[in-house]
Amino acid sequence: MPVGKRVLKLEYTAYEKMARKEWMKVVQEARSKYHLLGTVMHHRIGEVGVGQTSVIIAVSSAHRADGLNAVHFLIDSLKARLPIWKKEQLDDGTGVWKENEAIDLSAHKATH
Repeated sequence: MPVGKRVLKLEYTAYEKMARKEWMKVVQEARSKYHLLGTVMHHRIGEVGVGQTSVIIAVSSAHRADGLNAVHFLIDSLKARLPIWKKEQLDDGTGVWKENEAIDLSAHKATH
């Protein structure tokens, strides 16, 4: 964010068809890697207030460690692989598109 500017709201856009397709691949990887019983994800599209929830990920698994590691893998994969973009709307009327930082998904190891 530029110095002296305040973010008023966030705006998310997505290539939704491709995002759904890629998310299904990510979920299959997570289910296999972390022995998940179920997964749910919802990412808001459009305007989101600063401090409001933009994404929810929930998993179920037989083992807590698998579930927690899976959530980390899923959020990192979402940021690295899904065509979802965020724009910060600033108090001067301008907007700044934010880039996700590079994420090393190979760091995620299966726990069992």
